[in-house]
Amino acid sequence: MFLVNSMFFIKNFAVIRKILDSYRNWYIRKFTSLRVPGQRTERSPAKNGGSNFLLLISVLLFTYSGNYSLSKEQNALTIEFVTKRNDDGKKCKRKYRTLREILDSGELKVCIKGPILSRTLSKNPADKLCQKTDIDFAKNMAITMGVSKLTFVVIHDTYNAVVDSIVNGDGDIGISNLSYTKERSQKVQFSLPYIDKIFLAFLVDRKLLENPKNVSLLSVLNNADVTIGATTNTCYQEMASKLFPAAKLKTEDNWWNDVVQDCVSGNISATIGDELRIKLLIQKKPFLLFRFIPIILKDKPDLISAVINLENTALLEWTNTFIRNGCITLSVDDILKKDGESI
Repeated sequence: MFLVNSMFFIKNFAVIRKILDSYRNWYIRKFTSLRVPGQRTERSPAKNGGSNFLLLISVLLFTYSGNYSLSKEQNALTIEFVTKRNDDGKKCKRKYRTLREILDSGELKVCIKGPILSRTLSKNPADKLCQKTDIDFAKNMAITMGVSKLTFVVIHDTYNAVVDSIVNGDGDIGISNLSYTKERSQKVQFSLPYIDKIFLAFLVDRKLLENPKNVSLLSVLNNADVTIGATTNTCYQEMASKLFPAAKLKTEDNWWNDVVQDCVSGNISATIGDELRIKLLIQKKPFLLFRFIPIILKDKPDLISAVINLENTALLEWTNTFIRNGCITLSVDDILKKDGESI
């Protein structure tokens, strides 16, 4: 039987961690990257000698004895927020980084729409909740990937600008509550949705629904007398234009403050958004139910996904595997239950 004194671990913990990290890095690089025909395969550290293997078994026993926890790995993750410069109006396209290059650098760069909202602010709870969900997802992804640094590249522009930043190589992946659209899919690859079963939703004036019940919602809103509110330069503005070409469209920069205020003032008859925003709005402002009815279209899913460079197939496959294996599971109700009250 292989017995090791506990003092050995205390005195040589740094060496043991180095050996354990070499095994972890070899495993990640071998099983999370595409194998190129003719390329030499990296040898396992275990082939360098049996003593390393026995030492690794000892480390694993020590790890699961309760003296070492995942929280220490999480605390080791360095998080930094940097603002992307406009490069004086010039588009500086950079080559995307492969999954192997990301792992070798120890840093994952995530593009996210700014501004980064403080926890103390309460003017826009909807954006805060979505942003917190994106940041938590990116943290879990970085920890699972095994990198030591997570850098958020903050894009102070539209959501489409986040997509363009991935095309230009400013970041490795875009995680910013991005909905799938045909136009965006021509520029980037979309991962599997990381928010489960989120749908297109509306807040509709009750007066519009006093008509006969056999009239569909789409026909009610697609009327010249109806004004629909949406956020400027978002997929919801595009959807409203396509679904209701006969209706008037009023856009605002801030959905929570301006569009909702237009609802209260009677300037618009309905507003369009996703299920998460509409449910949070009702949770924060229940008095709106006296005048409006929230409607969720179960046949209109809103696919919230991460975006990756068109050529970066390895990173896309890794991300899809990460989501598919349930490393992080998100649903609208779980998000609202966990963070809705604190936002």
